[in-house]
Amino acid sequence: MTEFEVWADSGVALVEPCGVLDVDAVPRLRAALSEAVNLTRRPLVVVVDEKVTKVDAVALAVILIEHRRLRDRDGGLGVVGAQGPIADMLQRTHVGREVPVFATLEEALAGLATPSPKP
Repeated sequence: MTEFEVWADSGVALVEPCGVLDVDAVPRLRAALSEAVNLTRRPLVVVVDEKVTKVDAVALAVILIEHRRLRDRDGGLGVVGAQGPIADMLQRTHVGREVPVFATLEEALAGLATPSPKP
């Protein structure tokens, strides 16, 4: 079962999944993202996925929907550390074109400090 660690640091909420992000993990992913948003005054969430072994299109759709919701509230959501198959899946599904993807947490914090423009 996929586990989620949620914490806040310097006004930024972080969600770190460990395991497989698939349709079975979606309810826990949604709960973790909701918990993270409630930790900070500004809805700025970074999904750290370096420990994710697999992701499917359903989980990516949840991330995309949450990104749009947060963006509409002048927040943001970014993905940090996507490598290999995860990065390929982001690119293949075009989610990476809308959801910011960062190599490091430091880049994400700098890149998400300013709200994304709404399309």
